[in-house]
Amino acid sequence: MGFGKTVHSVSMLGFLQNAQQIHGPFLVVVPLSTLSNWAKEFKKWLPELNVIVYIGNHASREVGNVLYGDIYG
Repeated sequence: MGFGKTVHSVSMLGFLQNAQQIHGPFLVVVPLSTLSNWAKEFKKWLPELNVIVYIGNHASREVGNVLYGDIYG
């Protein structure tokens, strides 16, 4: 807790996207308890990326829902 894992990960994806021209998609797997915080941090630091939160049962996770995002969590 509090070691900057989220901000470092967001920064690395921003570096890949902006400096290296690697446009993903990227997959970020996080515990459910931290998912909303991760989504907020991406919106705060990389608002140009399309973040899709991918949770739920099989029926709620249609493949078409994730085809147009940059970040999946």
